[in-house]
Amino acid sequence: MVQAVIGVGSNVEREKNICSALDQLFILFGELSISPVYQSAASVESMSESKRNSSDQQESFYYNLVLAIETDKAILSLKHSLRAIEKNQERNRNVSAVTLDLDVLLYGDWIGELDSNAVPHQDITECAHVLRPLADLLPGSRHPIYNKKYYELWSEFSKNKTVNAVDFFWNDRVISSSGW
Repeated sequence: MVQAVIGVGSNVEREKNICSALDQLFILFGELSISPVYQSAASVESMSESKRNSSDQQESFYYNLVLAIETDKAILSLKHSLRAIEKNQERNRNVSAVTLDLDVLLYGDWIGELDSNAVPHQDITECAHVLRPLADLLPGSRHPIYNKKYYELWSEFSKNKTVNAVDFFWNDRVISSSGW
């Protein structure tokens, strides 16, 4: 068994799509260790012109979290399972409206390429919406390449740290609170 860490994001019907993904992941993998859920703005580049000029920019805000699972699936099989869940949520990779995004961030200490993404995923050290929940979930674990603890990487993070915890519940369980 290996610990895999998965990044989860949505900016369309966020609660519904994330809860549905958590349900499906629980069925496939059993117990999920889940970080708090954070809200962050989408990058201006990823928003369509109409969305940037719209007075209703609800879909411009993402909810993001990370979760850890124990799996005996090979990394490629894990990725295929995540893509199937995205497909169930009607994910379209060619639009800025994202029903569900599931990314393999870590797969034990494995270092390599998974399709066009590196593992460990480059967003860990580049994006607050990935590093912050990872630092919450696994603060004392070390990045396989940089050999730094995730809480250290977060404390040293020099880019925009604007992510806010949101109230989020799943299966009668408080995942996060805006008061945190």
